[in-house]
Formats: sequence, structure tokens, C-alpha cells
Amino acid sequence: MKKVLTLLSAILLLVVSSSCSNDDNYNGYPEDLAGVFTMVNAYEGSNQVRYIVDNRSIQTPYQPLIYRTFGYANLWSGNRALTIIDGVTPKPLVTEVIKIESGKAYTSFIAGASAETINHFITSDERMPQEEGIENPNAGVRFFNLSSDNVEVSLQFDGKVVADAFDNRIQDSKLTASKSQVFNGIKPNTYKVSIVDKSGNILATRENVKFEKGRYYTVTFVGAKDNKEKSYYIGVI
Repeated sequence: MKKVLTLLSAILLLVVSSSCSNDDNYNGYPEDLAGVFTMVNAYEGSNQVRYIVDNRSIQTPYQPLIYRTFGYANLWSGNRALTIIDGVTPKPLVTEVIKIESGKAYTSFIAGASAETINHFITSDERMPQEEGIENPNAGVRFFNLSSDNVEVSLQFDGKVVADAFDNRIQDSKLTASKSQVFNGIKPNTYKVSIVDKSGNILATRENVKFEKGRYYTVTFVGAKDNKEKSYYIGVI
């Protein structure tokens, strides 16, 4: 349990420092009764979405979850009715029941080019295994290909693929989530992060991305080649 809560604390520290505002009613839940729920918006069909859990909106109409941003909420444990709506229309994009366990962390990714091609999945976020009492010397990193283009890509750090899990990745979905959700250890450093296709073409680059020892990061590839407003982009959470 201590290991799980350590990861929860790391996720909370990360998202609190960078996340958008959300409903205060979802904050302050005791960790033994709630789970941490992170929301990542890579949906290209709108500039904003809103998450609704048990008929309560996490984001307000005036502070939706903007494209390429993320937010978080603490959700009570148990089965929860999740609806994700287009923040503009507002049209339901996702409707499903999710199970939240206390003391655990989850991430919801919504992507796709339109309401007809919605790509939504939820990961279970667990820290890398390590021996009790031994400090983790690495940064934990995982990668998700969320582009609506049917393109196979690799994630590179300073021009190198540092883990097999980052090589030749198809578009992530519910079918790949259980494998992609695993964090991989990389050497702490500041890197030039790139997304490269199978032909070696660089599709997106992000300079001076710092990965710190003992911290956990989610790298995402979002956007589409022919979408001028939502072109290829590398997100780091």
C-alpha cells in the first residue's frame, strides 16, 4: 500500500502543478476511500471536453478540459457512471461505467478525429517494481500514440529508442492499454524528445524535456498531419 500511495503522491504533485481547474467537490477525498483519476484530452474533434461522473461535472462550462491539456479528480471508490461530452455542442462522446478502487490511480485518455471515431480508454497507473528500501535510480516513462492518423511511430530520446516499449508503436486503444500503461525506467536527464515514423521521418520534436529520478511521466503523441489547427504534438504529463 505504501508503494501505491507513493505513486499517488507523485501523480498528485505532477497534476496539481500543471492541471486545469476542476470542481472543488472532487478534491480532498481521503486516499483510503478514493482513487486518483487523471483526464487527458487528445480529442481532435473539438477544442474542449467535459467529464461528468455520476451526473456531476468535474469541469465547469467555463473551465472545460481544453485540447492538449489534462486535469485530475479524486473519485469515490466503487462503480461510477462516466460521461464525456463535447464542451461546445455539448454532445455525449463516451458513456460507460468505470470501477474505481481506493488508493489506486487511473488515467482516462480521449482521442480521435470526430465523434464517429472516438478513441477512449482508461489505464491503471502502477509504479515500477523495486526492492523494498532501495531508492529507484530511474525516471518512470510510458508512451501513448494518440494520433488519429494510422501511423506507426517510435519515441526517441536524443535520437535513440531507449526501451523496446517505445519502438514501432501503433495507435493506442483499449486493445493496447494494458501493455502501454506500464512505466519503463530511463536514465534521469534532460532530453530532446522526438517522434519518428517507420521511414525515419521526424514527425514532432520537443526540446529540453527534463526527466527526474523517482518521478513518473506519460508521453503522448497527438494530432494529425493534415490538421493545421491540431498538427502533430508531443505532450508530457
